[in-house]
Amino acid sequence: MAAGGTPKLGVVGVGRLWEARHRPALRQPYPPLRVTACFDQVARRAEREAELFRARAASSLRGLIFGADVEAVAFVTRQWFHPLGVEWAIEAGRPVFVAVDPVDDWADYVGLVERMTRTEAPVFLELERRHLPALRRLIQLREERLGPIHHIRFTLKKRVDATRTTSVPPAEPAVGLAIETIAGLRARTPRRVEFRPRAFALDDAGGKAQSGWRIDFADDVEVEVVESDQPRWSLAIRAEAGEAVWDGPNSIRWRETIPNHNTPGTGTSVVGDWQTEEMTGAEAVGHDSLAQFAAAIGCPERFAWQRNADQRLVAWAQAAAQSRDIGAAVLDSPPRIDSDLNSDPSVTDRTRNPGQGETHS
Repeated sequence: MAAGGTPKLGVVGVGRLWEARHRPALRQPYPPLRVTACFDQVARRAEREAELFRARAASSLRGLIFGADVEAVAFVTRQWFHPLGVEWAIEAGRPVFVAVDPVDDWADYVGLVERMTRTEAPVFLELERRHLPALRRLIQLREERLGPIHHIRFTLKKRVDATRTTSVPPAEPAVGLAIETIAGLRARTPRRVEFRPRAFALDDAGGKAQSGWRIDFADDVEVEVVESDQPRWSLAIRAEAGEAVWDGPNSIRWRETIPNHNTPGTGTSVVGDWQTEEMTGAEAVGHDSLAQFAAAIGCPERFAWQRNADQRLVAWAQAAAQSRDIGAAVLDSPPRIDSDLNSDPSVTDRTRNPGQGETHS
């Protein structure tokens, strides 16, 4: 890769997300990356975008990934060959930008993340960046209001297609970081990872049955990962002094109980609702994500903490897969993770102080 130059980008999948979010960002006068090749399962779309950027319309996916004019690869629209293309890009040692869910189920996710953790090139999952302000806010709530956390419940949305129904895994690194970091579980060893069949796992109201995983830690901390028919994922936290729900990229609701010292056993309930300021339009989001990716190409250690979180999820997922047959699995020697969000130099002062009118970093 040429030192000091604009990284050369190969784009895979030029559909609606590309048109709304990423193409405008890369058409600006000083784009963070230069588009040099395009590929799409609809050849005419790739040719049209290639003409727009004066780039090459690749005749095949491997032809784009392994092309001499490509230094990094962006997967923007989900297509039939996904996640094979991501695996090929990792194999080629290319920095990878992924704007869509990279896999469909746990088995594929484990395999993909294992490849991600073995590569030195950055693998950037775009959705993670937009969640950092909310993740910071949850950590702040734990430290300043809610106190020690006893239970985390991550509810996956279920994907249904013509051939099968699968749970979308926590492919967004923010989710893995939340499970680890919000409750202070970094470098902790899970005592037990258990798969719970649908017949034995009920939702909070005791109604519809759900299947999922339960992960027990020391210090009375429990993590649940369950699947649901709800339209989007959510993260619910129960702590010593209250509870919080993160049910959108930038939306957190919490309830805190302030004890009444004059009357032991009683307290006052305080309810809060927190929203970040949205960036102005999809183009701004795309430019922000692509600029972060371009910076990471020249400094891959900026995303070392992301790989560490992914390693933890691999250990959990592997144990959960084993527990389907044996009822429960105990992690004897999971990888020790010493990463910390505060060690990520790409986090700016705005994300260190969430809730004060900041935009996405």
